[in-house]
Amino acid sequence: MPRRPRRASAAARPTKRRRRRPRRNEKMPTPITQYAQPSDIPVYGISEDAISGIPPEAVEQSLRGASSMIDSAFRSRFTMPLFTVDQATVRACCVLAVYDLLVVRGYNPAAGADENLRLRVQDANSWLKQVASGLMTPDVTDSSTDIVPGTDATRARVVSASSRGWNSRGETSRPPGFFRGD
Repeated sequence: MPRRPRRASAAARPTKRRRRRPRRNEKMPTPITQYAQPSDIPVYGISEDAISGIPPEAVEQSLRGASSMIDSAFRSRFTMPLFTVDQATVRACCVLAVYDLLVVRGYNPAAGADENLRLRVQDANSWLKQVASGLMTPDVTDSSTDIVPGTDATRARVVSASSRGWNSRGETSRPPGFFRGD
């Protein structure tokens, strides 16, 4: 009986290359969990000399806490997590984090510079309240299905056919008739 030829080993066989399908989340940027970095604090918060004695771990933890506070204000308006944030959000995060750091280190409301810091924190909190209530809309990109910066995630989007002649009071401008279509 004739023998069949042996198959080539797996290493010798030509491999069939499969095209990898792109994953759904592959095109989306990485979600942000901390809205400011320690390098942003001298720009938006306070001078480096004021926090020079504070350990870097405490600075990171304070920034994470401030970001969490901002999340609680943004959660009512945007689909979390966020992918991009604007400079106003970074500034608010730095101001809130610096305030937390300096309260632990020592805070004197009678001093002139400390009063300025307290007013900046009040401004940041006021801004967060305005964002939560819908009076202000920061330029952020949330994780809703249609990623558009500054889009309010709680606003309904209505899609319908063309107008059929009804106005907002329920009156029609067309004469009555049967089988009116578009």
